[in-house]
Amino acid sequence: MEQYELLKCQQSRVCVDHNNKPISMGCRKCLKMSCTGCVSSMGTCSEGESHQLMSLEELVLLLNDEINKLKNGMIEKEESLEQIFKFTSQTLAEYDLETAQSVEKIHKKRDEQMELLSLKYKEFEEDFQEARLKNKTCITDFLEDKILVKWTQLRNLTHKVDSRAQHAHQCDIVSSYSDTKNTIQQLVDEALPSIDIASLSKVKDKCGSCEIMLEVVSTDGFLIDKQLKLRPSKPLPKSLKLLHTLSLPSYPFSTRVWNSQILTGMDNKAVATIDNNYQVKGSFITFNNYPRAMEVYKDRLYTAVYGSNKVVVSDHGSSQVCLIDISHGQLLWTCKDVPHPQGVACYGEKYVLVAAYNSSTVRILDSSTGEVVSELTDSTIESGCVYDMDISGDRLIVANHLSKNIAVFQLQP
Repeated sequence: MEQYELLKCQQSRVCVDHNNKPISMGCRKCLKMSCTGCVSSMGTCSEGESHQLMSLEELVLLLNDEINKLKNGMIEKEESLEQIFKFTSQTLAEYDLETAQSVEKIHKKRDEQMELLSLKYKEFEEDFQEARLKNKTCITDFLEDKILVKWTQLRNLTHKVDSRAQHAHQCDIVSSYSDTKNTIQQLVDEALPSIDIASLSKVKDKCGSCEIMLEVVSTDGFLIDKQLKLRPSKPLPKSLKLLHTLSLPSYPFSTRVWNSQILTGMDNKAVATIDNNYQVKGSFITFNNYPRAMEVYKDRLYTAVYGSNKVVVSDHGSSQVCLIDISHGQLLWTCKDVPHPQGVACYGEKYVLVAAYNSSTVRILDSSTGEVVSELTDSTIESGCVYDMDISGDRLIVANHLSKNIAVFQLQP
């Protein structure tokens, strides 16, 4: 077969137009081949230039030489890829090992914390059981020493009186009447024993939080600093209870809670402070225009002053409430069920409260989907007045713009 293939490769190819002439020449530029009879009719090469003709053997040698040079480059590239593959495979193996070791450390830390937490709960349970056992002993002693003794005396005396009335001589009944009467009267008049049940110890579940700090550092210096906050979710508020209404000297636009104080931006271009006793302390800062929106973060007050083009605000005109992941700039959901939204406040991690223009109803949205799950209505919320809201604990702070007041509600589950 090898001899056959070699013989087949060495056979000459005959020109189509000149059957008696073999193809013996080729152009170096366009690689067009021809016999000696086709030279006069070959025309021009690419871009109107003349053909660079050479013998077919010379052209093949030249082309094979160029191919061999490219093959050398392929071999070098293949060797480089092989080195990268080996390095990456080794890195991947080390990465998997590092991941397994890190996970093992996380599990170890988790088990240590869980064991410590379990011990704390066990100690708490033992203390609780001991306290309850003391109370149980007190109740048992009370039943045996106070109740059963008196009860037995009463039953025995009742049987004794009934038996004497049926079987004793009439003279004996008369002679023992005074003693029997005094004994019965003494038992009847004696105060009933009591026990302080309200002092019994019991477990009260507090709505607290648990925070776990995790830090993961990889070999290349990449840092993951994660804080896990385990908090019980707040219940869905069902109604509002008005606690206070504070009259203001000007129309409020915005409100935020900071250090138990209420900050409110008004149309007199100032931000006023209201203390925890709901007393207006006056303005502490004045702008050159209306502070239409405010936020407080780490003792810094951020304001969106009307007329500035450097602040992004919610689109009141398009009737949309949007949730945006600011770390990735991703739109998570859009709600169009609230007409002309104005004030927005987050209630825990599950709900978003939104006040709408020309409405006295506050919509409650599911923070994971944007769907309206409930509504809050109160007669003191005037239609179209709520320009801003904020939540502090279970208090809802509402800035009623047109009414010139700040209303403080209690969110009731």
